[in-house]
Amino acid sequence: MKKTKNIQISVVIAVYNRGGHLRYCLESLARQTYKDFEIVIADDGSGPEVKELIDGFRQYLTIKHVWQEDKNFRKCLILNKAVKISSGKQLFFFDGDVIVHPRYLEVSRKYVQEGQYMISRSAYLSETLTQKIFRKKMTVQQIFSAGFFLITTKDWIFGKTRFFEYGIFLPEALSKIASGLKKDKHIFGRCWAVQRSDYEKINGYNNDFVGAYYEDFEITARLNFSGAKPVLLIDRAVSWHLFHKRVSMEPQNLEIYARIKELRNPRCANGMDQINPEDIGELK
Repeated sequence: MKKTKNIQISVVIAVYNRGGHLRYCLESLARQTYKDFEIVIADDGSGPEVKELIDGFRQYLTIKHVWQEDKNFRKCLILNKAVKISSGKQLFFFDGDVIVHPRYLEVSRKYVQEGQYMISRSAYLSETLTQKIFRKKMTVQQIFSAGFFLITTKDWIFGKTRFFEYGIFLPEALSKIASGLKKDKHIFGRCWAVQRSDYEKINGYNNDFVGAYYEDFEITARLNFSGAKPVLLIDRAVSWHLFHKRVSMEPQNLEIYARIKELRNPRCANGMDQINPEDIGELK
């Protein structure tokens, strides 16, 4: 990718090990039809093999890499650190285990505006199909081919691949119909985007969250309290989620989420502004 001075989009990728998954995520971003973006890897304590993988992509992609020591699941903190060193006016958030459609950034960026954030959904590949991808060393081009679509259709029929309907790229008119049928507009961290000014307005993710789950529901609530409106983009901003075992839920996270909903305060007390610049270490 040709490096540009005026970055419009910062793609922030949450990572913790799983280098094989991250390789596919980065390969899919290298194939984007829209090119004016940087990648900021938000690394929650991965081993050195992940840095080696990232370094191998620097010839194709504009990448920054921020790392913090592995002290439990601190995704919110590392995401805020990543945003701190990012440059884009729009912030796209992915997890390192998703493969994004080549036109994801192209078709979705126009929905990210001041006062309006974009949410998409992922199709969940089964363990069998994920292993098949790794075993056969499939390319991103093959994964978004008609042949693989038929394979995933069969896998979905037998109840293994989940949310298969989110993996279909549709024309914009049909996508609006599909999106209109969905009522749930909560953020899921693996695939959403927001204007930087709106993210800063609410002080970003809440650093009080340690452990998995509810951090995305909480930031959804605060964005809504701030007046920002969600736009759900189904079957247009397409991504496939590679299988991995689920992590356990931290009960205190539900309590944090419930308290924020009760207070209805858009700004969290412990967010991006509470991070000192000297505490952020970008890996070259």
